[in-house]
Amino acid sequence: MPLIGVITVGQLANFLTYANQYTKPFNEISGVVAELQNAVASAKRVFAVIDEPASRTTATCRNCKTATAPCSFPM
Repeated sequence: MPLIGVITVGQLANFLTYANQYTKPFNEISGVVAELQNAVASAKRVFAVIDEPASRTTATCRNCKTATAPCSFPM
């Protein structure tokens, strides 16, 4: 027999279960928003790399001593 103003273990378990069920949609939405933010940040980094101007450098190769033409790697 429960005392007045005191809840039983079963009532506490029910309350916690319902509270968890109530907050689950909010947690799922926040997880989706977090994934979306990660995707946007990744896209920004990818587009930053794509937007970089191409650099034209002349590199030397191992066989430059025996090559008859200059060693360059056009981009």
